[in-house]
Amino acid sequence: MADFISVNDVEIPLRIKRRWKNGIRYSISKKQINLTIPAFFSSKMQKSEIEKLRSWILEKVQDDKKILDRFRTRLYRTGESIEIRGHTFILSLSESYRKTMSGKIDGDIIIINAPNTLTPQKKGSMIERLLSRLLSAYFLPEIEERVHYFNSLHFNENIGRVRMKYNVSNWGSCSSKKNINLSSRLLMAPQDIVDYVIIHELAHLREMNHSPEFWSIVKKIMPGYRQKELWLKENGVKLKF
Repeated sequence: MADFISVNDVEIPLRIKRRWKNGIRYSISKKQINLTIPAFFSSKMQKSEIEKLRSWILEKVQDDKKILDRFRTRLYRTGESIEIRGHTFILSLSESYRKTMSGKIDGDIIIINAPNTLTPQKKGSMIERLLSRLLSAYFLPEIEERVHYFNSLHFNENIGRVRMKYNVSNWGSCSSKKNINLSSRLLMAPQDIVDYVIIHELAHLREMNHSPEFWSIVKKIMPGYRQKELWLKENGVKLKF
């Protein structure tokens, strides 16, 4: 069962799981709050447990205010500007009776047509993912050029494909087929941070692990890489379209 729970005016996706055993469990993942309850719980008991869960989340937020940041949904509006890699785009939104959301980039205008039946939170989430796809395609040639630049400068390895996709679990990956995958959220990061992630993934072409040998490669190319890691840890949650 999927729902939402409101905490400090932030709508957080809530997933309720029922299990044929005693015990109640709360957890926070990257995408939602999880509540596990016994299958025999009545609606009244479930509602009571959700209120306890809300109090639990508030306590967690007091210790780590970044928890809510990951669930804040931006409410996009026609006419607002989006700054990406030195480019300024203007958003043009419209709604109509339709099932899917579509969009395109026309010059410096991002045109999006959304279903008129969505909640503000759901619409914001869908627009964010659509912006990720549109802007990833727009900037991919530029990012690919940067990947090949660092590869020819430091590695001279064969590379498969370079891809960008919406990803919140990591900033990049290097597959066994030597494909370089980068999170589209990096488009909003400073160039030195983007360069660090690219170098990090290219280093995996030689060491497919995080061994001392791997970090030695990264450090040789970018001695200040620890500062880049720290920047991502402290600011990564803010990188949203």
